[in-house]
Amino acid sequence: MNAKARPAGNVLTVEEDSCRVTLRLVGDYLVASDNSECGGMNVRFDGVYRRKQARARRGR
Repeated sequence: MNAKARPAGNVLTVEEDSCRVTLRLVGDYLVASDNSECGGMNVRFDGVYRRKQARARRGR
């Protein structure tokens, strides 16, 4: 996607052509859902994502 959007609270909706993806921040999670019109066969953005915690760097 190459669309621009602005968040409304904890929700961001991005639209490009017939594709619409909604992203919601829920605590430490990002919940994504789409309208089934994004990309080719079986392309979906639906899912629950969690930011991977950064590892502590080891000093040398």
